[in-house]
Amino acid sequence: MISRKASINIWMLLIFCVLVIFSSKINAEPQRIEKKIDRIKLNDFSANQSNKFKLKKDRAIAAVKKNNLSLKTRTKNKGLRELMYFLPNGRPMFYETKNIDSAKTSGAYKLWEGGSSGLNLSGASMIIGEWDGGTVRISHTEFNTGRAIQKDGSVEANEDHGTHVAGTMIARGASANARGMSYSAKLWANDWNDDVSEMAAQAAQGLLISNHSYGPGIGWSYGDKGDNEWCWNGDTTVSSNEDYYFGFYYEDSQLWDSVAFLAPNYLIVSAAGNDGEEGPAA
Repeated sequence: MISRKASINIWMLLIFCVLVIFSSKINAEPQRIEKKIDRIKLNDFSANQSNKFKLKKDRAIAAVKKNNLSLKTRTKNKGLRELMYFLPNGRPMFYETKNIDSAKTSGAYKLWEGGSSGLNLSGASMIIGEWDGGTVRISHTEFNTGRAIQKDGSVEANEDHGTHVAGTMIARGASANARGMSYSAKLWANDWNDDVSEMAAQAAQGLLISNHSYGPGIGWSYGDKGDNEWCWNGDTTVSSNEDYYFGFYYEDSQLWDSVAFLAPNYLIVSAAGNDGEEGPAA
C-alpha cells in the first residue's frame, strides 16, 4: 500500500508532468516570454548566491570532518540525506529525497499523440529542469538519445531516486511500461548543491519549469545514522516533539521566491513531504 506521504508526492509529480506537456504550447510565444526575463538581475543573483552557498557548504564539510561524521546518509526508504549548511542558530539543515512511485492511472496517456483528448501532446520542444540528490544516469536507455544532460556538470554518483524521477518525466518508452509523462521533452539535470544559484542561472537561459523531489529534513527521521532509531531534527530548546519548521517561511523559501519573482514565467515544483505524521509511537 502506498502511504499518504508517498501518494501526495506522486500527485505532485503527475501534476508537474501534465503542466509540462500543456506548456509545450508556450514556445509559440517565445518573444513575449523573454521580455519578462531579467537576465542581468538573474545572473547577478545567481553569482551572489553561489558565493554564499559555497561558504556555508564549506563550513558544513569542515564540521563533518572535525566530528568524524558523514556528509551523506541513507534514509529508511533508501533515499538520500545530505547536510547542506547550518542555520544562524546552529541547527543543521539537511536536504533529503522524498518518496515517489510510478502511477499507471494518471490518465496522462489521454493527452498524448493519438490520445482521446485530441491534444496530441508529448512535451516536444520543452526543457525540464530537475534538481535532486546525486546525478541522473543520463546513459539510461530511456533517455540516452541526447535528450538528457547533466547541466551543472556535477560528478556526484548516479542516484536511483533522481534517475527514477527523470524517467517518470521524460522516459521515451523503449519499454512500453516505462514511458514518461512528457516523453519527448529534454532534461537539464542538476544535483541539489547550490540549487538556488543554478535555478536562477538556468531561468536566465530560458528554463520555464523544474522539479524538485526533495526538501528539508525536519521533524522525526528514522535510521539516518545507520541504526534503527528515531532521530529528532527539531530544536529541542523550543520543543522535543513539534518542529516549527513545518510550514515555516525560512531563508530557502525567500530565496526560491526571489528566483520566481525575477523569472515570473518560471514554474518551480517542489515535493510536499508530509513528514509531520512520522515519529516514534506515543
